Amino acid sequence: MKDLLRAYFFRLKKSNYRWVTRIVLAVLAFLIPLGRGINNIQEVRYWEEKGHNYSSFPVLTSRHFLFLRSFTPLNPYWTIVRILIYFFLTTDWADMTFRNRCLAGKSRNTIFFSGLLFSFLIFLACYAFLYIPVLIMGYAFPFAERYRVVASNGLALPLLAGFLILFLYFSLFVAFAFRIHSRSACLLPFAVVIAVFFFSVILESIESSHNSELGQTTAWNFYPLREFFPTYQLNKFGFGLSGLVLEETDYDTVAKAVIVNGKRTRTLVTGRTVPLILKTLSVSLIFSSLNLFLSNRIFAKTDRK
Repeated sequence: MKDLLRAYFFRLKKSNYRWVTRIVLAVLAFLIPLGRGINNIQEVRYWEEKGHNYSSFPVLTSRHFLFLRSFTPLNPYWTIVRILIYFFLTTDWADMTFRNRCLAGKSRNTIFFSGLLFSFLIFLACYAFLYIPVLIMGYAFPFAERYRVVASNGLALPLLAGFLILFLYFSLFVAFAFRIHSRSACLLPFAVVIAVFFFSVILESIESSHNSELGQTTAWNFYPLREFFPTYQLNKFGFGLSGLVLEETDYDTVAKAVIVNGKRTRTLVTGRTVPLILKTLSVSLIFSSLNLFLSNRIFAKTDRK
Protein backbone atom coordinates (compact mmCIF):
# COMPACT_ATOMS: atom_id res chain seq x y z
CA MET A 1 0.00 0.00 0.00
CA LYS A 2 2.77 2.46 0.93
CA ASP A 3 4.64 1.77 -2.30
CA LEU A 4 1.52 2.37 -4.38
CA LEU A 5 0.70 5.60 -2.54
CA ARG A 6 4.27 6.76 -2.99
CA ALA A 7 3.99 6.01 -6.71
CA TYR A 8 0.75 8.01 -6.97
CA PHE A 9 2.26 11.06 -5.26
CA PHE A 10 5.44 10.78 -7.31
CA ARG A 11 3.40 10.75 -10.51
CA LEU A 12 1.38 13.71 -9.25
CA LYS A 13 4.61 15.58 -8.52
CA LYS A 14 5.94 14.89 -12.02
CA SER A 15 2.65 15.61 -13.78
CA ASN A 16 2.82 18.26 -16.48
CA TYR A 17 -0.59 19.59 -15.46
CA ARG A 18 0.32 19.98 -11.78
CA TRP A 19 0.98 23.71 -11.83
CA VAL A 20 -1.88 24.46 -14.20
CA THR A 21 -4.26 22.62 -11.89
CA ARG A 22 -2.98 24.43 -8.83
CA ILE A 23 -3.31 27.81 -10.51
CA VAL A 24 -6.88 27.10 -11.68
CA LEU A 25 -8.00 25.86 -8.25
CA ALA A 26 -6.25 28.76 -6.49
CA VAL A 27 -7.96 31.28 -8.76
CA LEU A 28 -11.34 29.70 -8.14
CA ALA A 29 -10.72 29.45 -4.37
CA PHE A 30 -10.01 33.17 -4.15
CA LEU A 31 -12.33 34.37 -6.90
CA ILE A 32 -15.64 33.35 -5.24
CA PRO A 33 -15.15 35.09 -1.86
CA LEU A 34 -13.31 37.97 -3.52
CA GLY A 35 -16.23 38.59 -5.87
CA ARG A 36 -18.73 38.56 -3.01
CA GLY A 37 -16.53 40.87 -0.93
CA ILE A 38 -16.08 43.42 -3.73
CA ASN A 39 -19.82 43.33 -4.40
CA ASN A 40 -20.44 44.12 -0.71
CA ILE A 41 -18.02 47.07 -0.83
CA GLN A 42 -19.90 48.49 -3.81
CA GLU A 43 -23.22 48.02 -2.04
CA VAL A 44 -22.00 49.75 1.12
CA ARG A 45 -20.72 52.72 -0.87
CA TYR A 46 -23.96 52.93 -2.84
CA TRP A 47 -26.17 52.99 0.26
CA GLU A 48 -23.88 55.40 2.10
CA GLU A 49 -24.14 57.83 -0.81
CA LYS A 50 -27.93 57.50 -0.52
CA GLY A 51 -27.69 58.48 3.14
CA HIS A 52 -28.96 55.19 4.57
CA ASN A 53 -27.64 53.73 7.79
CA TYR A 54 -25.99 50.33 7.99
CA SER A 55 -29.07 48.52 9.27
CA SER A 56 -30.89 49.23 6.00
CA PHE A 57 -28.45 47.40 3.74
CA PRO A 58 -30.88 44.74 2.46
CA VAL A 59 -28.76 43.14 -0.26
CA LEU A 60 -25.43 42.64 1.48
CA THR A 61 -24.12 39.11 1.24
CA SER A 62 -23.75 37.43 4.61
CA ARG A 63 -20.79 35.36 5.76
CA HIS A 64 -23.28 32.51 6.13
CA PHE A 65 -24.03 32.83 2.41
CA LEU A 66 -20.31 32.93 1.54
CA PHE A 67 -19.51 29.68 3.31
CA LEU A 68 -22.46 27.81 1.84
CA ARG A 69 -21.85 29.17 -1.66
CA SER A 70 -18.22 28.10 -1.53
CA PHE A 71 -18.76 24.58 -0.22
CA THR A 72 -21.77 23.51 -2.23
CA PRO A 73 -20.95 20.37 -4.24
CA LEU A 74 -22.26 22.17 -7.34
CA ASN A 75 -19.53 24.82 -7.08
CA PRO A 76 -17.29 24.88 -10.22
CA TYR A 77 -14.28 24.38 -7.93
CA TRP A 78 -15.54 20.95 -6.86
CA THR A 79 -16.59 20.02 -10.38
CA ILE A 80 -13.02 20.56 -11.57
CA VAL A 81 -11.60 18.63 -8.59
CA ARG A 82 -13.82 15.62 -9.31
CA ILE A 83 -12.99 15.60 -13.02
CA LEU A 84 -9.26 15.91 -12.36
CA ILE A 85 -9.31 13.00 -9.89
CA TYR A 86 -11.23 10.95 -12.46
CA PHE A 87 -8.72 11.77 -15.22
CA PHE A 88 -5.77 11.03 -12.94
CA LEU A 89 -7.09 7.55 -12.11
CA THR A 90 -8.11 6.65 -15.66
CA THR A 91 -4.57 7.42 -16.84
CA ASP A 92 -3.66 4.05 -15.29
CA TRP A 93 -5.87 2.36 -17.87
CA ALA A 94 -4.26 4.13 -20.80
CA ASP A 95 -0.69 3.59 -19.53
CA MET A 96 -1.41 -0.02 -18.54
CA THR A 97 -0.24 0.82 -15.02
CA PHE A 98 -2.86 -1.42 -13.46
CA ARG A 99 -1.57 -4.39 -15.47
CA ASN A 100 2.04 -3.71 -14.50
CA ARG A 101 1.12 -3.52 -10.82
CA CYS A 102 -0.73 -6.83 -11.04
CA LEU A 103 2.31 -8.42 -12.70
CA ALA A 104 4.46 -7.02 -9.89
CA GLY A 105 2.44 -9.06 -7.40
CA LYS A 106 0.12 -6.37 -6.06
CA SER A 107 -3.39 -7.59 -5.33
CA ARG A 108 -6.25 -5.85 -7.05
CA ASN A 109 -7.82 -4.95 -3.71
CA THR A 110 -4.60 -3.24 -2.68
CA ILE A 111 -4.45 -1.37 -5.98
CA PHE A 112 -8.07 -0.23 -5.63
CA PHE A 113 -7.80 0.94 -2.02
CA SER A 114 -4.50 2.71 -2.61
CA GLY A 115 -6.14 4.66 -5.44
CA LEU A 116 -9.15 5.36 -3.25
CA LEU A 117 -7.01 6.55 -0.34
CA PHE A 118 -4.91 8.75 -2.63
CA SER A 119 -8.07 10.31 -4.12
CA PHE A 120 -9.56 10.90 -0.67
CA LEU A 121 -6.38 12.62 0.53
CA ILE A 122 -6.47 14.89 -2.52
CA PHE A 123 -10.15 15.57 -1.81
CA LEU A 124 -9.38 16.57 1.82
CA ALA A 125 -6.46 18.74 0.69
CA CYS A 126 -8.70 20.59 -1.78
CA TYR A 127 -11.33 21.05 0.95
CA ALA A 128 -8.76 22.62 3.29
CA PHE A 129 -7.28 24.65 0.43
CA LEU A 130 -10.69 26.21 -0.26
CA TYR A 131 -11.56 26.73 3.41
CA ILE A 132 -8.58 28.99 4.15
CA PRO A 133 -9.26 31.82 1.63
CA VAL A 134 -13.00 31.68 2.34
CA LEU A 135 -12.34 32.04 6.07
CA ILE A 136 -9.84 34.87 5.60
CA MET A 137 -11.96 36.86 3.15
CA GLY A 138 -15.08 36.26 5.21
CA TYR A 139 -13.59 38.57 7.83
CA ALA A 140 -11.57 40.84 5.54
CA PHE A 141 -14.56 42.26 3.67
CA PRO A 142 -17.68 44.09 4.96
CA PHE A 143 -20.12 41.20 5.10
CA ALA A 144 -23.65 41.63 6.40
CA GLU A 145 -22.87 40.43 9.94
CA ARG A 146 -20.84 43.61 10.48
CA TYR A 147 -23.90 45.81 10.03
CA ARG A 148 -26.93 43.84 11.08
CA VAL A 149 -28.06 40.62 12.69
CA VAL A 150 -28.38 37.86 10.13
CA ALA A 151 -30.86 35.17 11.11
CA SER A 152 -29.63 31.67 10.37
CA ASN A 153 -29.48 28.24 11.92
CA GLY A 154 -25.69 28.26 11.97
CA LEU A 155 -23.13 26.72 9.67
CA ALA A 156 -22.24 23.45 11.36
CA LEU A 157 -25.07 21.30 10.01
CA PRO A 158 -25.12 22.78 6.47
CA LEU A 159 -21.35 22.36 6.13
CA LEU A 160 -21.59 18.81 7.49
CA ALA A 161 -24.38 18.03 5.00
CA GLY A 162 -22.35 19.59 2.18
CA PHE A 163 -19.27 17.56 3.10
CA LEU A 164 -21.30 14.32 3.17
CA ILE A 165 -22.88 15.00 -0.22
CA LEU A 166 -19.48 16.04 -1.60
CA PHE A 167 -18.14 12.68 -0.44
CA LEU A 168 -21.06 10.93 -2.18
CA TYR A 169 -20.28 12.71 -5.46
CA PHE A 170 -16.59 11.98 -4.97
CA SER A 171 -17.31 8.24 -4.54
CA LEU A 172 -19.31 8.22 -7.78
CA PHE A 173 -16.37 9.57 -9.78
CA VAL A 174 -13.85 7.22 -8.16
CA ALA A 175 -16.16 4.24 -8.68
CA PHE A 176 -16.65 4.99 -12.38
CA ALA A 177 -12.92 5.61 -12.82
CA PHE A 178 -12.17 2.04 -11.70
CA ARG A 179 -15.04 0.50 -13.68
CA ILE A 180 -14.73 2.14 -17.08
CA HIS A 181 -11.62 2.70 -19.20
CA SER A 182 -12.86 5.74 -21.13
CA ARG A 183 -12.24 9.26 -19.84
CA SER A 184 -15.43 10.43 -21.50
CA ALA A 185 -17.29 8.31 -18.93
CA CYS A 186 -16.74 11.15 -16.45
CA LEU A 187 -20.08 12.41 -17.80
CA LEU A 188 -21.89 9.38 -16.35
CA PRO A 189 -21.75 10.54 -12.70
CA PHE A 190 -23.16 13.88 -13.82
CA ALA A 191 -25.95 11.99 -15.61
CA VAL A 192 -26.74 10.08 -12.40
CA VAL A 193 -26.99 13.33 -10.42
CA ILE A 194 -29.22 14.94 -13.07
CA ALA A 195 -31.48 11.86 -13.14
CA VAL A 196 -31.92 11.96 -9.36
CA PHE A 197 -32.63 15.67 -9.54
CA PHE A 198 -35.35 15.28 -12.18
CA PHE A 199 -36.93 12.38 -10.31
CA SER A 200 -37.09 14.55 -7.19
CA VAL A 201 -38.64 17.40 -9.20
CA ILE A 202 -41.24 15.05 -10.72
CA LEU A 203 -42.12 13.74 -7.27
CA GLU A 204 -42.54 17.27 -5.94
CA SER A 205 -44.67 18.32 -8.95
CA ILE A 206 -46.99 15.32 -8.43
CA GLU A 207 -47.40 16.27 -4.80
CA SER A 208 -48.04 19.94 -5.61
CA SER A 209 -50.53 19.22 -8.40
CA HIS A 210 -52.51 16.84 -6.20
CA ASN A 211 -52.61 19.24 -3.27
CA SER A 212 -53.67 22.16 -5.47
CA GLU A 213 -56.58 20.41 -7.22
CA LEU A 214 -60.03 21.35 -6.00
CA GLY A 215 -62.24 18.63 -4.67
CA GLN A 216 -59.42 16.48 -3.30
CA THR A 217 -60.29 15.23 0.16
CA THR A 218 -56.81 13.91 0.93
CA ALA A 219 -53.45 15.66 1.19
CA TRP A 220 -50.23 14.14 -0.11
CA ASN A 221 -47.00 14.92 1.72
CA PHE A 222 -43.87 13.37 0.25
CA TYR A 223 -41.35 15.40 2.22
CA PRO A 224 -40.30 12.43 4.44
CA LEU A 225 -39.51 10.53 1.22
CA ARG A 226 -37.90 13.50 -0.53
CA GLU A 227 -35.58 13.98 2.44
CA PHE A 228 -33.67 10.94 1.18
CA PHE A 229 -32.72 12.72 -2.06
CA PRO A 230 -29.34 14.52 -2.01
CA THR A 231 -30.82 17.21 -4.27
CA TYR A 232 -33.53 17.93 -1.68
CA GLN A 233 -30.93 17.89 1.10
CA LEU A 234 -28.83 20.41 -0.81
CA ASN A 235 -31.81 22.68 -1.32
CA LYS A 236 -33.09 22.38 2.25
CA PHE A 237 -29.76 23.07 3.89
CA GLY A 238 -29.45 26.25 1.86
CA PHE A 239 -27.03 25.23 -0.90
CA GLY A 240 -29.61 25.51 -3.66
CA LEU A 241 -29.99 23.23 -6.67
CA SER A 242 -28.31 25.70 -9.01
CA GLY A 243 -25.47 26.53 -6.65
CA LEU A 244 -27.21 29.68 -5.45
CA VAL A 245 -28.31 29.96 -1.84
CA LEU A 246 -30.47 32.18 0.28
CA GLU A 247 -28.97 34.15 3.15
CA GLU A 248 -31.50 32.69 5.57
CA THR A 249 -32.56 29.08 5.55
CA ASP A 250 -34.72 27.15 7.96
CA TYR A 251 -34.04 23.48 7.50
CA ASP A 252 -35.97 22.63 10.68
CA THR A 253 -39.33 23.53 9.11
CA VAL A 254 -41.38 22.14 6.23
CA ALA A 255 -44.79 23.07 4.89
CA LYS A 256 -47.32 20.27 5.21
CA ALA A 257 -50.61 20.09 3.29
CA VAL A 258 -53.64 19.37 5.49
CA ILE A 259 -57.44 19.32 5.12
CA VAL A 260 -59.29 21.58 7.56
CA ASN A 261 -63.12 21.69 7.40
CA GLY A 262 -62.99 20.24 3.90
CA LYS A 263 -60.57 22.90 2.68
CA ARG A 264 -56.96 22.33 1.79
CA THR A 265 -54.40 24.47 3.59
CA ARG A 266 -50.76 24.29 4.62
CA THR A 267 -49.25 24.21 8.07
CA LEU A 268 -45.66 24.37 9.24
CA VAL A 269 -44.08 21.28 10.75
CA THR A 270 -40.97 21.78 12.86
CA GLY A 271 -38.45 19.33 14.21
CA ARG A 272 -37.15 18.13 10.83
CA THR A 273 -33.46 18.88 11.52
CA VAL A 274 -32.58 15.57 13.15
CA PRO A 275 -34.45 13.38 10.60
CA LEU A 276 -32.93 15.33 7.70
CA ILE A 277 -29.33 15.23 8.93
CA LEU A 278 -29.67 11.52 9.77
CA LYS A 279 -31.03 10.82 6.28
CA THR A 280 -28.22 12.87 4.74
CA LEU A 281 -25.68 10.89 6.76
CA SER A 282 -27.25 7.51 5.95
CA VAL A 283 -27.77 8.19 2.24
CA SER A 284 -24.24 9.52 1.77
CA LEU A 285 -22.49 6.74 3.67
CA ILE A 286 -24.64 3.88 2.37
CA PHE A 287 -24.50 4.86 -1.29
CA SER A 288 -20.83 5.84 -1.11
CA SER A 289 -19.98 2.48 0.44
CA LEU A 290 -22.14 0.67 -2.12
CA ASN A 291 -20.54 2.53 -5.04
CA LEU A 292 -17.04 1.75 -3.85
CA PHE A 293 -17.84 -1.87 -2.93
CA LEU A 294 -19.33 -2.64 -6.36
CA SER A 295 -16.51 -0.82 -8.09
CA ASN A 296 -13.94 -2.86 -6.16
CA ARG A 297 -15.69 -6.12 -7.03
CA ILE A 298 -15.89 -5.26 -10.72
CA PHE A 299 -12.30 -4.01 -10.77
CA ALA A 300 -11.06 -7.18 -9.03
CA LYS A 301 -12.72 -9.41 -11.65
CA THR A 302 -11.71 -7.38 -14.71
CA ASP A 303 -9.01 -9.01 -16.81
CA ARG A 304 -6.04 -6.86 -17.77
CA LYS A 305 -4.79 -7.45 -21.26
